[in-house]
Amino acid sequence: GKVISSSSGEEFEVVDVCLSIVKNGVERSVMNVDKSRVQLGEDIQTIWNRRSPIYTQNSKLEFHIRRGENNWKESEKSFSRLISRFLGREETKDISKLDSSFFLSLTAGQVEDLAPLFPQIVEGVQAVELRVDLLKSREPEFVKEQVARLQSLTLLPIIFTVRSIHQGGKFEGKPEEYFRLNELGLRLGVEWVDVEACHPLDQTTKFLETVSSFSSRVILSYHDFESVTSEPNYDRMLQSCLRFISLGHVVKLVGFSRSSKDNFTLFSFVNRIKSSGVLKGRPLIAINAGESGKLTRIVNLTMTPVTHPNLTLSAAAGQLSVQQINTARDLLGTFNSPEGTLPGNFYLFGTPISASKSPLIHNTGFKHHNMKHVYDLFETDSVEKVVLKLREKTTLGGSVTIPHKQSIFPYLDKTSEAAQAIGAVNTITKLSNGGFAGDNTDWVAIDVLLQRNVKRTEGKKPLALLIGAGGTSNAVAYVLSKSGYDFFIWNRTVDKAEQLAERFKGGKAVSSLEELELGGRKLDVVIGTVPPTAQFSLPTSLLHSGLVAMELVYNPRETTLLRQVKEAGGSTIEGIEILFEQGLVQFEIFSGKQAPRRQIGEALLSTFESNKPNLHL
Repeated sequence: GKVISSSSGEEFEVVDVCLSIVKNGVERSVMNVDKSRVQLGEDIQTIWNRRSPIYTQNSKLEFHIRRGENNWKESEKSFSRLISRFLGREETKDISKLDSSFFLSLTAGQVEDLAPLFPQIVEGVQAVELRVDLLKSREPEFVKEQVARLQSLTLLPIIFTVRSIHQGGKFEGKPEEYFRLNELGLRLGVEWVDVEACHPLDQTTKFLETVSSFSSRVILSYHDFESVTSEPNYDRMLQSCLRFISLGHVVKLVGFSRSSKDNFTLFSFVNRIKSSGVLKGRPLIAINAGESGKLTRIVNLTMTPVTHPNLTLSAAAGQLSVQQINTARDLLGTFNSPEGTLPGNFYLFGTPISASKSPLIHNTGFKHHNMKHVYDLFETDSVEKVVLKLREKTTLGGSVTIPHKQSIFPYLDKTSEAAQAIGAVNTITKLSNGGFAGDNTDWVAIDVLLQRNVKRTEGKKPLALLIGAGGTSNAVAYVLSKSGYDFFIWNRTVDKAEQLAERFKGGKAVSSLEELELGGRKLDVVIGTVPPTAQFSLPTSLLHSGLVAMELVYNPRETTLLRQVKEAGGSTIEGIEILFEQGLVQFEIFSGKQAPRRQIGEALLSTFESNKPNLHL
């Protein structure tokens, strides 16, 4: 591992980004026994205990690797994500802007107790709340371990919550202790912090001003389970939050329902406040706890806190699961499509598509979320017919495949940055004004699978060979260039390969594979984008046991290239894996909800009688 510091010894100058990386156990034992390192003259634990306060004082973030961690590759990815977010290079999706969103409240004494239940308990949620006040210890080292373990279990945003006893939680400390704990959450890089608006004005303001220098977002919350439910009481709670509205991102108000009448008091209050403009555009979470308050959880659409049947304890009385809420919304006729419209149709546009598994992917996802949308095939080689179908009132969007990935561009009103760079789209959604938005999810799937399968050596660029220079190859070249690969492009028509190489940094067109100039290196990955009827195969001189082969087509599953590399001892990535990964991203664009990975994966696997692909469920 690496430690980034501003200087050596124990004298530090504060720099813009100074990180202290804590590696418990492994690093300490290695440093004590590795005689090749400069000897420190005293036990590493003693040195750490002395220097730790200095590291903390002179650093902005802390990346904690939990005890016993041996998956260093994943740790490096987590570290990279933390730095990218902090430097503004990678932005976490703001789930409060979604049409409907949920977060799971974790109530265990330690995260490890819940590890066997992941990923089932996070299905359908957009974030996970760590209830720090419910942990069996709130000592900093223990809290760091819990955050690190949670980060290893899910990529979902983490909401760091310390709920005070007078706000319905278990934390009994003083305000300064409360904010010290929350500062630890910021240092650990959590995406959200829940800040109670009941604490002293000066201390709360000081903390919130500190948050602004981090990448975390703020939920301004007020919980009152004791007062009589009334609009004046909700107004009082809201006024506490409005003192800090310019420093917060979401307002959360939680009262208590003693009867169904209390729910309608809340609804009346919410309607009045949302039309008044006092929230200044901030989303509002407004619910009532208690068994009688369940209806408010069903009606609330922004960041609704939920539990799961596999959790033994819910965070509050009346808390429901995602499935219960979606079922209730379905029965009440509340549908939440990306544009708030009634259920509609999505299509796969292209030809030939009769054997496509895309309908299975999307309809499984819609069913899981109790959505009434339908995904179907629309086979045509006419882009004009595609546009006419998209313009139908009941059409909400669709997937695009050959031959329309590029020809559809002139009809789009908006395209994502990735789609523009690639020059092809595979995803279309309808805008509120009736126009069309285009995106590309192929590259996301390719990127995920390359990261998962290609081993990278620090300081060395991986070497790839891209077969083909057609429409699909653009997404591959985009990923290879974006990920820092050196790559060759081979195509039967050399001119097309040269045009592709000119567009993407790192690419080089070649006319012959037999005379490929590797400069003493070996290929790390070869990616095929040509039709299986081409029966492309590699020169045997390029084969070796460490080679990874990826095919973008999934019918047939085993192409000549995949079979050839497999027989040489290499590893393969099937086209069905790409279809699965890109379909999950595409589903989330269509639905505005998290794709149920396990359910969709199991549905796909059920279509294979034997030799089932590895979808990493």
